[in-house]
This record gives sequence, structure tokens and C-alpha cells, in this order.
Amino acid sequence: MLCVCLGEATPQRNRGGNRGGGGGGRQQQQQQTPQQRAAQKPGGISTAKDGSVVLDQTVQINGLPIRYKVSAPADQFSTTSGIQGGAAPPATAGAIGMNVLLHGDGGQSFFDFPNQGVNANLMGVAVLAPDKNLKWGGADRNGQQRPDGVAHSQAVADLIAQELPKVVAFNQSNVFFTGVSGGSLTLSGFFMPAHMGTFPNTGVMLNCGGMAPQVNFTPVAAAAMANTRIHFQSTTQELKSLQRSIPLAVQAYEEAAAKVGLNTQQINALQTVENSPNGGHCAFDGQGFVSGVQLMADSYADVMLAGGSGQVSGIARVSGTETWQMLEGILGRPDITPLGIDKIVAFGLGNLTAEAVPGEECQTSCMQHAFLLRLGNLLRETMGHSVRCVAQDPAYLDTCKEALRARGVEIAEPESGFLLVDERTLVFTVSCNVPVRQIVTELAHPAGMIWGYVEPDEVLREWTRNEEGIWVLVREMVKGYNEYPLPEEDAACLWGSALYIRKETTETT
Repeated sequence: MLCVCLGEATPQRNRGGNRGGGGGGRQQQQQQTPQQRAAQKPGGISTAKDGSVVLDQTVQINGLPIRYKVSAPADQFSTTSGIQGGAAPPATAGAIGMNVLLHGDGGQSFFDFPNQGVNANLMGVAVLAPDKNLKWGGADRNGQQRPDGVAHSQAVADLIAQELPKVVAFNQSNVFFTGVSGGSLTLSGFFMPAHMGTFPNTGVMLNCGGMAPQVNFTPVAAAAMANTRIHFQSTTQELKSLQRSIPLAVQAYEEAAAKVGLNTQQINALQTVENSPNGGHCAFDGQGFVSGVQLMADSYADVMLAGGSGQVSGIARVSGTETWQMLEGILGRPDITPLGIDKIVAFGLGNLTAEAVPGEECQTSCMQHAFLLRLGNLLRETMGHSVRCVAQDPAYLDTCKEALRARGVEIAEPESGFLLVDERTLVFTVSCNVPVRQIVTELAHPAGMIWGYVEPDEVLREWTRNEEGIWVLVREMVKGYNEYPLPEEDAACLWGSALYIRKETTETT
């Protein structure tokens, strides 16, 4: 579930050639591939932000040049690594695990090395794609996505199993992974189904990318799905192609876990999806690509490891908006509990896929669905019992339905959602092209509504079947509700809506 792009994830093209006015040296530089330009950036030994040592070097694996960075305390490097102070005998186990990062297309996160240092007892490792465009899995060819994904994944697995033990002592039973954009595609599409059996009881964070498995699961990798922690992290303004592929990846890995005997509750605890940040591609902090990726690297332990809070401090999400703070303040109050809300029924929140709803509307739809999910969580806490989330929109594609069901949202087929509305319902709709307010008014007096603000002298609409009568009913009904117009800050998402809470069980404020 999930359209501004920054840097890494877009296909990287060779921008060489003589554009006029340049000298021969400049023309030659422009004609170099990203891989050739990366080779001009020196490797060697440096110091990480936490004071640990960073070793940056290239090895040949299966005929591929694999450049990697590993960051660890000096004494954890082997005596043959060339690191001053290296004290570990080659090929010996250590106490510190690893967090291995595969960057996005173009290699930005390899050079930034956001997971450098030792964090939560995991030493940072970053690996550079052995591709001329620095693209994990290579450029699409003949309709095949990431055609080099198998070879690249094998090289990463061999790097960890065969090469890294020669230079650093680490716990090979505690190797986690991080993907960024294109790196996430290769991890989920190729590496995980082929190689996670070698790394059981660990996890994979898939940032701003995901692909359903493109190869069959090996028996040991399939079995590892029973205890592999997987987290998909995206944003409300994700790239169009990833709005399609991430939900398919989520569904595929849930099915893989179900096949090894996990029930829905176990799967939901082991595999999580979060796309509430209000930002562009990988801009989880709402600011930019690089800072967003760094935020997730800094929050790795909280999201991925046992005992973590599951929260990312600084993420730009719905909860940070003025509108949400207002809704939380009202719907989180103890005097709301007598309403007994047991369901939220949403109408017309829009299609989540970019190809069906072009432009800004897709971003708006994502935000509205994020509000729906948070409202469900909030009301469960306030009410102290289960609260269903139901969504009805005839525009939903199968991909939308799969993504919403993966987050616990029930899909109401056209018109059936209205039959669910009763006195214990919170109705949620924004600028729907169906007269939801008029229909609901004739069916029930819900516990509450979030819908377009009802003006006292509402202009009559030509398209209502009984103009005067229906609008009088809507105006009369909302007189029995406390009214809270929502802030204009989020007008692009909620279009002048208001929250209405039935008065009979709450005090007027």
C-alpha cells in the first residue's frame, strides 16, 4: 500500500556524450559509467562516526568485483586484515553480529554508509553492486526485472560466508540485512528466497522497495520464514512502480510464512508494514532521501530487534499533523467510551495505485488510509475492545484490497458498507462522489462521523434525489452532535472536514 523521486531509485542512465563547450577531459568523464566513477573514489582505512575502524576494499567473487565496507572495533579485525590493532585469528567467530546494507540504484547509500559503526551489537557492512550502473540485480532486460539478481545475491552470500570471516571476527548466526530502494528489490526478489536459510532467526529491513520472490524458495529458506523478521518501510508519496510492487511483496512473504504454519497473529508480529511517513521516495523524515535513510539506520534496533519500541523517533507521519493531534485529543478521552464504537466504516478514500489515480490524488488517498489505520488503533485503546476497520470504494483494484487486508482492513463490496453503519459506528469519508452524508442520515445516527463540514445554511445540491428534504435531515441530525472542524493545515488531505461526536453520551465542550 502505498510521487516525488530523489536520486537513487530512479533508473540511472549514462549521461555522457559531448554536450558542447566542454574539453576532452570533461567529455571523457561524462562518458564514464557510475561504476567507473565509483572506482575513482578511494577505499582503504578510515574511521567511523563512533570511532570504530572502517575497511573499504574490493575482492573478486564468482568473477564479480565486490567492493565492501565493514566497520568494527580494531581488535575485531583479523591479524591478516592490514588493520593496526587487528587481533583476531582469521576465520574465527566473534561476539558482534552484522547489519549488511544493499544500496539503491546509483550507490549513494554505499558511500554515505548510514549503518557504519557498531549499533545494537551489529557491525555495519555496506556492499557496492557489481554493475556498471551500480544497480543491484542489473538493468531490466527483455522484460525481466533485475536479471542479474541471482548472481548478485550469490555473491553477497559468498561474501558473508567466505570473504568477511578472513578479515573480521563476527557472529555468523546474527547477520541482519538492510535494503534501500533497488537493494530492497534484490533482497526480497532474489536473496531472501535463495539464501535466508543460511541466516535464520535474523531479519531484513526493506526500505522504500520490495519485490515478490522471482525465484523459488529453497527448502531451508522457506523454513526460515517461520522466524525471519521482515519490515517493509515506505512513504505516502512512494514511486509509482513501487506502489505496485511493495504490496505484492508483502502478500508473497505473508503467504510464505503461512505455508510454514504461522497463523495470522504470528505473521503480523513477525512481518510489519509501515507507510505513514508524509514524504517522497525514502524521505521517511519528510525531508529528503539521504536523511530519511539515515533515520531508519539509526532506528534499526527499535524496529527490527527484540525489545525494540517499534517506533522511529523523527519520522514524518500522520501522527505529527495538527489534525491527528486534534483527533487523538478528542477520540482518546475517557468520556468517549460510552459510545461503544466497535467499527470504522470508510467510504471513497480512493485507489492506492498510481496508474489508476494519477497525480496528487494518489498521495491524498495514501494519507487518508493512513488516518483510517491510526483511527482504528486509537479507538481500540480508548474503547478497550476490538474495533473493525472497513473500507468501501468501487475503485479499489485487487492490489489495493490485498494491501489493505494485510493491514487488517476489511473490504466492503459496493454498497454493502452502508448496511454496516449503526449507532456504534464511526463513519469516515472525504469528498466522496456518492452522497454518503445523506444516505447515512436515513440509515442510522452513528456514534461519530468524520466528513465534510455541514454548513448551517448548506447550499442545496442539484444531484440529491430529494434536495430539500434530505439536506434538512442532515442539518437536523448534526445538531445532535458536538462539532469539531478540523484544522486547515491538512486541507489537501481532508478537504474542510469536521469531526462529529454524538452528544447524548458526551458532554458538550
